[in-house]
Amino acid sequence: MRELHRLLRQYSELTQRAGQAGVPPSLMDSYHVPSPVLRQIMIDLKPLVGQAPEASLALSEALWKEPYYEFRLLAANLLGQIPVSPSTTIMGTIRNWLSEELDNRLIQAVIQHGMARLRRDSPQSLLDLAQDWLAEDQIYPKRCCLITLQSLLTEKSFENIPFIFRIITPLLRAVPSDLKADLVILLHALALESPQETAFILRKNLETSDHPDTPWLIRQVIADLPPTYQENLRQAMKSAA
Repeated sequence: MRELHRLLRQYSELTQRAGQAGVPPSLMDSYHVPSPVLRQIMIDLKPLVGQAPEASLALSEALWKEPYYEFRLLAANLLGQIPVSPSTTIMGTIRNWLSEELDNRLIQAVIQHGMARLRRDSPQSLLDLAQDWLAEDQIYPKRCCLITLQSLLTEKSFENIPFIFRIITPLLRAVPSDLKADLVILLHALALESPQETAFILRKNLETSDHPDTPWLIRQVIADLPPTYQENLRQAMKSAA
């Protein structure tokens, strides 16, 4: 840890002298080192992760405790490569890290990088976690849910799209304003991955008695759907109106 602080401080000073931009500003302290520096550190660490998974987990936890953006980014990248079984160990770490409200870049880092092995090896555990987050009252865990679902759709082997539609259905009728952007991103991904099911679910929500936000959501994603589905949804919106 001391050596990593020394290394990042050295590159930070070089960056400042050269007048180069490092990583974008974060809400937490940062050394502002160039991204290739962090990538090279992860390249050097990667061969060691499989040899010493428990030590790697301990290192990722120690990195996360440091109040610097680069340390937490490295922690997330390291966590997602650790072959720890059972997966509950990694799940517990992710729950703990995301229990505090993080800025958007760190949320994305934990979900994109920290969940990498879980997406491949235990996708249902992430679906269950997302469902738990969505059931909470606060906006922040709901955001974590939607971003996690987005990340699952990036896996070619992921097939449980019906589960995603089932848990987000209430949001397709009425979505808090702070979640609209994340929900639209998720719907874009769903429309491209499963256009028929996406169009069907959106139309079914139009048929409910209370769906204040469904037409707006349809307008945001309708261009992602094949022409036949677009026309069916337009007709459904006219009928609902």
